Amino acid sequence: MPSPAAPKANQQSKVPDLRTENTRLRNENAALQKTSSYRRERIDRLEHERSSLQVANEGLQRDIATTNARLERRNKQLEDQKKHWMKKVKDVEREKEGLQKEIRRLQKMF
Repeated sequence: MPSPAAPKANQQSKVPDLRTENTRLRNENAALQKTSSYRRERIDRLEHERSSLQVANEGLQRDIATTNARLERRNKQLEDQKKHWMKKVKDVEREKEGLQKEIRRLQKMF
């Protein structure tokens, strides 16, 4: 028959193992909490950065739209000027041809 001291000795040998396990688990928990805290902070920083970039991007999109509209207006203006001056060139060429005909007619007279 086992002596009554045997179960007590067995329990005492388990106590250091449980203390070691408890310490290991506490250390592991602390490490996980640090990691978790670090990740939360990193997520918060990244979300803030994303938000800032989104605001900046929206501003750039507005700037691009404004610039495109301005360039389209300027392009239309330049196209209109080109048409105007091409018409002037044609008018001058017609006038030049008329003057050349007049010169040839006058040269034939003299």
